Amino acid sequence: MRRASHGCAALVAGGAVPRLSAEPLRIGLVAAGASVTRGVTLGVEEAARTGTLFGRSIELVTGTAESLAGRRGLAALVGGSGEAPARAASAVAERAGVLFLNAGTPADALRGCGRNTFHVEASAAMYAAAGARAVLWHPSLERFGAAQLNDRFRARFGGAMDGPAWAGWMAVKVLWEASLRARSTQPAALRAYLARGDTRFDGHKGWPLSFRAWDRQLRQPLYRLDAAGKVAGEVPARGAAGGASSGELLDRLGAGPSASTCRGGTR
Repeated sequence: MRRASHGCAALVAGGAVPRLSAEPLRIGLVAAGASVTRGVTLGVEEAARTGTLFGRSIELVTGTAESLAGRRGLAALVGGSGEAPARAASAVAERAGVLFLNAGTPADALRGCGRNTFHVEASAAMYAAAGARAVLWHPSLERFGAAQLNDRFRARFGGAMDGPAWAGWMAVKVLWEASLRARSTQPAALRAYLARGDTRFDGHKGWPLSFRAWDRQLRQPLYRLDAAGKVAGEVPARGAAGGASSGELLDRLGAGPSASTCRGGTR
């Protein structure tokens, strides 16, 4: 069996293994396409294996957002392939007080002021800024653990990991690590951890990934493809501007705070 990679080894090595409740991290998969579903499935399976280190468990349930929102112990909904289903799932999550991680829709109109809605899929504005043929993920990526992740996906599903699959996998990774770090499976605790200014995630992209305060969008690089469909470069380019932090470089992709009517402190 291939080794799971959920960033949990660092918790163990650092002696930071928390004492947690026995309540599983319960995630609802909603309105997800085939690639997002495969990514979420891999993420849950890997989290379940690492969960044995902590005496923790994770549970994936499926259904409509409405049917799942009232389920006892549900922490988050993940999915949203398509603007209308994503918008509906976000609305349900806001009413029910659970999180919604958008793993399937780039629509800028969804990057509103939802208190409980976070976006792992890149926004349309980010893709536009990165140029034609920009993608979220590519099966040829190798650095920073990307090759191992692509290998695990191929071994599990017999196909290549694409952008939606990565987004589904990453959404689960984000929730799982948040539950371990926050020592809770409660939506409010997870939300607070995701929104913290010092929270960082490793998505095997080689950049520290975090959520923007003003639109809950995951900061991350995109990959520009050539006419043959091969990765021709990363956007933003590393070291593109002297003195700029990684967060400042990543914030140049997509809508900045001045273009948003939302502010983290007003949520």
